[in-house]
Amino acid sequence: MDIEWFTLHPADTLFFRGSESLEMGMDHFANTLFPPPSSVIYGSVRTTILREKGIDPKVFAQGRAEQKLYDALGRPQQSLEEIPFTIYGPFFWGDDKLFIPAPLLWYGVEVEDRGTRKKIKLRYLKLIDKNIIRSPKPLRWQLKNSNEKIVSVNGKWVEVEALRHASKEEEREIEIFSDSHFFIQEPRSGIALYKNRKVRTGHLYSLIHVRLIEPFSLCIGIEPNPGLSEEGVLFLGGENRFVRYKKRNFTLQMNTPHHQNSYYVAYTPIPAIGINEDSLIITDKLQYRGGWDLAKGFHKPIIPHFPAGSVFKSKVSKHCIPMGKQEDQNEK
Repeated sequence: MDIEWFTLHPADTLFFRGSESLEMGMDHFANTLFPPPSSVIYGSVRTTILREKGIDPKVFAQGRAEQKLYDALGRPQQSLEEIPFTIYGPFFWGDDKLFIPAPLLWYGVEVEDRGTRKKIKLRYLKLIDKNIIRSPKPLRWQLKNSNEKIVSVNGKWVEVEALRHASKEEEREIEIFSDSHFFIQEPRSGIALYKNRKVRTGHLYSLIHVRLIEPFSLCIGIEPNPGLSEEGVLFLGGENRFVRYKKRNFTLQMNTPHHQNSYYVAYTPIPAIGINEDSLIITDKLQYRGGWDLAKGFHKPIIPHFPAGSVFKSKVSKHCIPMGKQEDQNEK
């Protein structure tokens, strides 16, 4: 079944808070996470489908909706790995190109610096031993006695075609893109209020919102589509910001391995619990995330996640996509 692709166009800024505390009167600042993890999009898509069908989310959460709805959307107590559809993204879309997180197995030699984008000669980190590269950050030893400028791709974005066509056997030049190529950050300050709308003295807070830069939008793929209309409105992030979505008529498959022994890269943070360490090739600092439990109507426990860009020997999650096998002498 083909993936259906949708672009998301926020009407204003968006805000997705991290897992740190934001207790009124005690905490006055919170970081933003953007783009949000796929789990946020799953929740928004399911809520939107229920709203479009005129079904109360409480009825769905209590198991009192029609069975065909659970067949399409899954049950509230199921994990994202268990529900019957997959969301790819969120990615960035602009100028008819899809941009995804760069694999942490890559690094580059700078060819040209264009500010928010750089052209690099693509290289691959060498395995320290047969098992694992723990982090992509210590790059200096990759080019000993060389004057070439080494560039990390950690936290960068690449065109999806770069992932499809990259090969260790063939040196390629690709472009990597910083977050600031796609969005800007806007600080917002406010003060807490009582229920009667009077100001709470001293209860100031500051948050960082993000605004997408034209012509970019967020982009998600859904496989199979559990019932989302071709266009409409969904709500995302803090304050349930208004976002228009629209189906796009292009075909792009994400799950076709490019090699019989492909590695797999996580395109969104994935839970680290339950994943065999032997399957891990490279990751970075674990991220601690929670979420909202629809079945319990309460916050999910905060657990460690491998960040987007982590690379694995096998498909440890449905939120991993294949990349070419990277043969290395150290593996033989």
